[in-house]
Amino acid sequence: MEISKKGKYLLVFGSLAIIILSIITYMYFVGKEKVLLFSDQPQKTLALISNSLNESGIEFSYPPSGVNGLMISEGDIGKVKVQLANDNVFGPKIVGFELFNDSQPSMSELYQKVNYQRALQGELEKSILLIQGVESARVHLAIPREKTFSRTKTKVKAAITLGLDTDGMANMAMIMRSVRELVSGSVNNLSLDDISILNNKGEVLSSNDDGMIEGTLGLKSQLEKQVEMKIVSLLGSYFSAQDIGVSAWVTLNNDQVSEVSQGVDERFDPVVKQRTTEVQLGKNKKSSKEITDEQFVYREVTRNIDYAKGSIERLTVSIITPATKYLTEDKLRQLITSALSLDYSRGDLLTVVIADRPNLDVSPDPVKVVSPTPVDNLQSVQKTSHASFSIFSGPYLVILITILTFISAVLLVQNRKLKALEKLTPGEEKKVLEGLNMWLEEKQIEQR
Repeated sequence: MEISKKGKYLLVFGSLAIIILSIITYMYFVGKEKVLLFSDQPQKTLALISNSLNESGIEFSYPPSGVNGLMISEGDIGKVKVQLANDNVFGPKIVGFELFNDSQPSMSELYQKVNYQRALQGELEKSILLIQGVESARVHLAIPREKTFSRTKTKVKAAITLGLDTDGMANMAMIMRSVRELVSGSVNNLSLDDISILNNKGEVLSSNDDGMIEGTLGLKSQLEKQVEMKIVSLLGSYFSAQDIGVSAWVTLNNDQVSEVSQGVDERFDPVVKQRTTEVQLGKNKKSSKEITDEQFVYREVTRNIDYAKGSIERLTVSIITPATKYLTEDKLRQLITSALSLDYSRGDLLTVVIADRPNLDVSPDPVKVVSPTPVDNLQSVQKTSHASFSIFSGPYLVILITILTFISAVLLVQNRKLKALEKLTPGEEKKVLEGLNMWLEEKQIEQR
């Protein structure tokens, strides 16, 4: 007994419906697309993020071994942004005058002074972090105790450690002045000369000996950073910043020259220096003559010119860019020369190297990561290869095998039913034989 045509259609449509329903179920409950976030965060920050997400009930998973970050569903990025901002995970854990919220009236005067100094340091750190270009800040105040019968007065001093980003390195002079003025104006009896500023490498940026930026990361480093950033900004509209290599070397002339010059000031009209009048008496009834002799001179001027030290003596720039047919080496040289006003007569040097892009061996299943540091950048995410729709990947292969197994089981059951229908009972066999006999008798009668 064969399956009817209607039964075949039902079997085909039922199988397709089961496959589609299984895929939809997996995509809705299991196969949510995930992205890798916070790949550049340290383990301590990742622990804070995971605790915040666990408390809020937002689901996340850990990436494969060797990959830093957290795997979060793309649809939950908005929730993550709000939750981390609410918990202030990325904000600085700096305590200022909040120390006095839990103060007790029975605290000693010394304890109150120590708390006030700690609170003042915290408030200064908060204010310094608001300056653009400053990534981290630590403030240490040395406030001496007041002594009633002491003749010598100890100065108030401050030491500040700053971490600057690329923008901060380019505007180092402005940041140093701003920080010194801010700290000096916030602490009583603290002069600008008693403030020392260091970077996170331990290098002195500003101290009481210089009053301005000196040392290894002084004016020279600042000018080099400005030149490099200017070139990257100029070529950034054509190349990506990661494809451009720039190195600048500035040679400064730190000689301070004073010049005195004397001369005439031709901007004004000459003045009369001397005027002489002579009268000549006439003879033989001739009238007398009056002769005036005048001497004119220009005004004298004396100019004292002091040339500030730190003038650029020579500038050397090296650039490496990817090869392109639109921007040749000559055009690139003209562009950089014009942008930096290079003067080759004084010894300026420009080196341009155009290199082909290297062919890197990329693994067949790379993980594209997106790691924003602040929460505001959580919107710029990329899809990871863990959510790629390949039917031969792990989860999809399991579903495919399950569906094929189910269809095979259905077909096997139907086949057994058909085989069972092929076996006739004794009564059915008797009826079939009687029918055949009647058919044979009819054929014999027709032949006669």
